[in-house]
Amino acid sequence: MNRAAGVLFSVLVLVGLAGVACTGDSESIYENKGDVCIGLEGTFVDDGFSGRFVSGSVGPDAPLDVSISLGCFSSGCEGLDEAGCSAVVDGNTIRLNSFFRVALSGETACPSDCNTFTTTCEIPPLDEGEYTLVYGNETRALTVPADAFECFSIPK
Repeated sequence: MNRAAGVLFSVLVLVGLAGVACTGDSESIYENKGDVCIGLEGTFVDDGFSGRFVSGSVGPDAPLDVSISLGCFSSGCEGLDEAGCSAVVDGNTIRLNSFFRVALSGETACPSDCNTFTTTCEIPPLDEGEYTLVYGNETRALTVPADAFECFSIPK
């Protein structure tokens, strides 16, 4: 193959690959991002959007539900492939981790709706005391017993 034909072939391959990247499906991965809410086990209400916790005091020896919500995604262009969370208690430190894998369809005309994806997990029962909750780069104080726990957010 002469030099001009080789260069033309290389350009065509690169243009073809660029087209695949622009129109093909791909994914985005979000780790330790989103809105975190902690509440008494069994008080999480899935309202079809991002969910919420109903009020209630939290005492010692009661497991806590964790809800982590990530949004805002277009329903026509982004879908949830996989999500999960975990809570590990090590002494007086509670480490939360979350993972969202969001599929991107590659469509160019996406609806401007706002879907939220949610995953839940559980913090095992805690003794009375002061705890440090760690999620991503954020830390929060958590006291057991307590009347309520606040929600907090780490942007995507």
